[in-house]
Amino acid sequence: MEQRLARLQGLPMELLTAAQMGQALALRMDGGANGTTTGTTDGGTNGSTDGGANGSTTGTTGGLAPASLAGKNVRVDVTAGGAAGTGAYGLELRGNNFLVTGGPIGHGSFSYTPNGSVANLHLIFIGDFAGDFDDMNLVFTTPTSGTFTGVQLADKNPYNFSGIFSITNP
Repeated sequence: MEQRLARLQGLPMELLTAAQMGQALALRMDGGANGTTTGTTDGGTNGSTDGGANGSTTGTTGGLAPASLAGKNVRVDVTAGGAAGTGAYGLELRGNNFLVTGGPIGHGSFSYTPNGSVANLHLIFIGDFAGDFDDMNLVFTTPTSGTFTGVQLADKNPYNFSGIFSITNP
């Protein structure tokens, strides 16, 4: 949806403001900030978004991407780019909230949208880092790991980043 908004406004996704990203996230929701979206996409992927302003996705994907990341831990190894450069950090995903551990700090809400063996993980920071986000396109090579590319917005500056990730139970 972010790419759709960017095309509509004629801007590359990396240059969207936080407000524009909020508009893109609103496009993901049906019925407002606390709505529920259900649908079928590519290859019989069924999912529903349910929860707060950003929600967390559940359903089945018909591929390697898990239906949900809620209740999981994710290790992120940034191998190129990024607002803080290369390195590793953890994400604790609980409900529709996240906490960054073992590296750069931060917390907020997240959305996760699986589609077969790929998924989008979008983190929206609050508190000291309000307005920042990480948008990661995950490619699963196993049910619990893979590669990613994406964009981080930090202090209103976009940073492309890429690397590998792995998912574990807490």
